[in-house]
This record gives sequence, structure tokens and C-alpha cells, in this order.
Amino acid sequence: MREFRARVREVLDRVTAPGGAAVAVGSRRPEAVVMSVSEYEALMARSMANDRVRAVVANQRLEGLEPTPAEVTVLLDVAEGRVSVDAALDAAVRRARARAQSLASAGRSGNPVGLEEPVPAAVGG
Repeated sequence: MREFRARVREVLDRVTAPGGAAVAVGSRRPEAVVMSVSEYEALMARSMANDRVRAVVANQRLEGLEPTPAEVTVLLDVAEGRVSVDAALDAAVRRARARAQSLASAGRSGNPVGLEEPVPAAVGG
């Protein structure tokens, strides 16, 4: 740590420079990490996004559903702001319609979520 104290300005310049990486400091083994505020904020944002996705996946599992790896990737993209919620929903609807069309082409019922046809009225009510 004594060396770090003597070179603190150099370390700060290095971590705050564009593309600067975090630096582990310590005398014999790393005792602390120095990083730029922007890198710390990005790290915290990713951590919070991962927490939100874990909560969504846990809720799906409680409902008896198991999300695919692709679905988890979309959730992370939305949570981290790489994809808008509207864009993710549009893509999900397109995938569901394509799946329904594929099932219909194969001669099987292909409208599991009622995307193309209205939901039938309750029978016997």
C-alpha cells in the first residue's frame, strides 16, 4: 500500500483515462480495487440488471415455466438498456407468429396464444 500511496496520482490517471482498466492494489496480494466512477456505475448497472433478470426468471419458474437461454438473453438486453421493451415485445410476437405459422403448415394447431384469431367465447355460459 505504501507504493500505491506514493503513486496514487499515476494510478488515478491510469484508471480515469479513456479505456483505462481497474487496478488492484496491495503489497503482497490485492487488497483493494481502484476504478473510475463511470466503470463503477456501469458495473453497478449490470449487477442491478442481473438481479432484475434473476427475479423475472424466478417468477417464471414459480409459474412452472423454464425460460430458454435466448429468452434470458433478451431479458438481459432489455434490463441493460440495449433493447427497448417495445422492440423485445415486437420480436416476441414475430417469433410466436412464425411458430404458429410453422405449426399450421405442419397440419397442427398453430395458434397457441391467439395472435391471428380472436379468442373463442366461453362455451356453455
